[in-house]
Order: sequence, then structure tokens, then C-alpha cells
Amino acid sequence: MASVSKRKNGKYTVIFYWNKPYPIKIYLSTKNRREAERAADNIQSLVDSARNGTVNAENDYWLAKLREGDVELHSKLVKLGLAKNLDSPKTLKELVDLFILQNDKKPSTVKAYAQVATVLYQIFGESRKVDSISTEDASRFLSDLKTIPLNQRSKTPQVYSQATISKTVVKTKSFFNFAEQIGWVEKSPFRFLKSGSQVNQEKWQYVPRETVSGILGKMKNPKWKAILALGRFAGCRGSSEMFNLTWDMIDFENQTLTFYAIKKEAYSDVRRTVPMNKLLCLILRELKHSQESNPTKHLFPGMRYNDNIGTMTEKYIIQAELTPWPEPWYNLRRSFCSDVMEAGVDPKVYEEICGHRFETGMKHYQILHPDRKRKGIDRVREVMDN
Repeated sequence: MASVSKRKNGKYTVIFYWNKPYPIKIYLSTKNRREAERAADNIQSLVDSARNGTVNAENDYWLAKLREGDVELHSKLVKLGLAKNLDSPKTLKELVDLFILQNDKKPSTVKAYAQVATVLYQIFGESRKVDSISTEDASRFLSDLKTIPLNQRSKTPQVYSQATISKTVVKTKSFFNFAEQIGWVEKSPFRFLKSGSQVNQEKWQYVPRETVSGILGKMKNPKWKAILALGRFAGCRGSSEMFNLTWDMIDFENQTLTFYAIKKEAYSDVRRTVPMNKLLCLILRELKHSQESNPTKHLFPGMRYNDNIGTMTEKYIIQAELTPWPEPWYNLRRSFCSDVMEAGVDPKVYEEICGHRFETGMKHYQILHPDRKRKGIDRVREVMDN
């Protein structure tokens, strides 16, 4: 294993074995022992990969940073034959793997980048050399996104929506900006592409409170009545906030409930308190009464963090003899958030109740339905008359 020793001048030396019967020494410029030990670990990893004939994306990332920050050390490793594969052309898959590896992102973000990578592979292929993609290729890529039915989720493949195309372009530019940063391409071929709007308002629809009240009035299942009511009258995110909802988080006396969303990897857990209206209180009391014969701590025992509740939401809309609106569950929460802002609360109160930044609410959660517009116009007229 590579080891470090301190020289008389306070700087460190890495000592390791590689292709020689005697130890090789590399003199580092750092006086920080921790930095020296990290360098030793990375050098040993390079040695192990070279001996085993394997490729390690972490090695590539370290070498890329080294070439920018410590050219002298990088040159020494090149002379030893431990950095040679940095200068060889890299494939699209290698770029994606390295980008995802070096980004400390939550799983949902990694998944989003992986989905974009799948689109890149469909159009260019996994083994396409990164430095062979030109600005013309990038322009054709955008054209393909707009014309080729790459969306395989539905029974009949479809062209992606403008919002999805925009998000794909943004993430693709991130991949190639990173490639430029680490020297795999001289300039990103995607730098001239315009992403456009990432908001798909075609799927937005305001769901009036009266409509949901009518659906709830026809439902007999206490559990699903509570689930739909939490979506429309409390702006619940879904199973991620419901799976761990316990009865001690419901305050019937003060008519409030507290959601506790457990975030993933390195993200703080988030709590938010929401005022309950009378109908939601009534429905939650019905649910609690239905559990009296078998009391439980949780409102929805057995629910998992990522359970799909959209399908059942659509089912109950149809049972109420209504036509399902787009994104049946999410538009319940979006309508709630729209109502909270329409109520005129200040931005910090909005953020506390809805659980996202005010700017996010303005961009992704505000629906200008006819009644809201009418009330706003009447209010402006009232102010101007006075």
C-alpha cells in the first residue's frame, strides 16, 4: 500500500510500488498530512487499476482535477504510465458515469440525469466519443427531440413535451460543461442551444374545492377519503408525507396538522404545519373512528414512502362520474397552493404552509383560473375607484 513520509522541509512524500522491484517516491508540494494521505490513496487506486486492467471512474475524476490543480504531480503520474488513459478519447457513457459520480446529489436528481443519459444514448449511442460530437450534431439532437417519438412511457411512443425537452437540454449542457471543465472537449458543442421554458402548463388544471367535496361525498372508503382530502385541503405531497403521518401530528383542537417529510441522503428532514378546514377535520375523525377496533399509531399503516396514489385518485374521480383531469393527484396539491397564495398570506407564511420557496410557488404552483382572475380584477377596480 502507498504510504507517506514527512521531509525535513515539512512537505510530504508518497512511497509506493509500481513496475519496479524497489519503492517509487513522489515528492509532493503539500505540507498537509491529510492531503498527502488522500493523494497516496488515489495513487494506490491508480496502481491497482493498472495492475488489474480495470477502469475506475473515481480515478479519472481525481486525475482531471489534478491536471487543473497540480500539473507537476499529474506529469509525474503520466511519466509513470498511471495517467495515460486520461488523454485518450472518452465515450458518452464514461462522461455520464463520471458526472454522476462526482456530483453529490439526492437519488431523485441522479435518476433524472440517468433518464437524460438514456435519451443521449438513443440518439448518439453509449460508445460515441465525446470529442467527436460537433455543434451540428448538437443542433440535430435538439431537432430529434422535437420530432422523434422518444417518449416510450405510453402505449404509443410520443414526442416529448416542450418542458421535458427543455429539461433534457439543460441537463445535457451540464454533462458537456463538465466535459469541458475536465478537458475532455475543448468547448461544449451544446453551448449555443437554448433550453426554453421548463414549465409544462398544459398539465396544469385548477380543481375547485366544491368538485373535490362532491367526490368525497360519494366515497365510502375512509382511508381514501382522507388521502384525497389531504391532497386538496392540506396540499399533501403524496405518500412521501403520508406514510409516516401519525395521530399525534393531528391537532383537532387547534385544527392543524404537521407533515414530516423524511428527505433522502444528506438532506435535512422537513416539517411543515398546515391549517385544516372543517371538512378535512371531519374526514380525519371518520378515519380515526374506523380504526377504533384496531387502533394504530399511523393514519395509513402499511403505506410506503413511494407508493403510487395517482391511479386510485383517478379511479375515484371516474366513480364520481367525472372526467379525470391531468395529473390527478398533483393538481390537487397545486390547487391548494394556488388557494393559499390567493388568500393573500405573506411569502414566509406561504413557504411554511406549502413547503417550498415562494419563487417556486410562483413558477410551478399558481393557476389563474377564471374565478381568481375575476376576483383580482374586481379588487383592482375597487382600489382604483377609491
